[in-house]
Amino acid sequence: MTEGNNRVQLEGQQLEYARQARQAIADNLATLREIVFNAVGIAVPTDQNAKFGVQLSNSPDDCTDFQDENGNCVAQYCDPPGICQPCPVLLP
Repeated sequence: MTEGNNRVQLEGQQLEYARQARQAIADNLATLREIVFNAVGIAVPTDQNAKFGVQLSNSPDDCTDFQDENGNCVAQYCDPPGICQPCPVLLP
C-alpha cells in the first residue's frame, strides 16, 4: 500500500522477509565488528542499543569500514586478503 510522500507500507510475507533480512544483517555486522575491533585492540561497546555505521561495497574485493556514532571510520576489514586494521588517517 502506497502512502503519502512515496512511502510504501510492506505487508504480509514481504514484511516478514524484510524484517528477517534486516535482523540477519544486524547480527552479522555486529559479529564482524566484534572480530575486527578485537583484532585491532579496540574495546567493543557492550550496549545492545549502541549505534554504529558501516560502509560496505557490493564488491567482494573491498574493505568494510566500521564507523563510530559520529560517522568517523575507526576500523576496517579488507578481504581479500582478510586483514583487520585501524582506518587510515586521511590528511586534509
